[in-house]
Amino acid sequence: MKFLFLRGKERKAFLQSKYEYYSSFNKWSIIIGVAGYVSGIQSDGVILGHFPWETLFNRCWVLILLLLFLTVRRICKNYLVMYFVSYGILFAVVLNNLWLLKILSDTSHAGEGYMEWLLLFFCYNICNTLSR
Repeated sequence: MKFLFLRGKERKAFLQSKYEYYSSFNKWSIIIGVAGYVSGIQSDGVILGHFPWETLFNRCWVLILLLLFLTVRRICKNYLVMYFVSYGILFAVVLNNLWLLKILSDTSHAGEGYMEWLLLFFCYNICNTLSR
């Protein structure tokens, strides 16, 4: 429990070392979260009854954010920057999911999707907390 009393450079060095240890988990949780979101295009097709041209852009534009995340991750190794970039991409995916509710005609199973995202945020937050 000594890490709770770290201050200044020692605290930053400790947090940076924890981020480097958990950076692989961070990367894969973002990649899997975005891949899971994009794969939701199948359920869009089932709801609409045809290929979901209406939701194709909404589902696929997060791939641009994923490429941006991977680029920033390669350039920057600062734990604080990556913390906000990681949460930013997850938040953008959730907001985009809300945007899809305007397009889809049947939103009766939206609650299950939001529970999945809540679970992802919960697991991601626990791992970030443990890494600190």
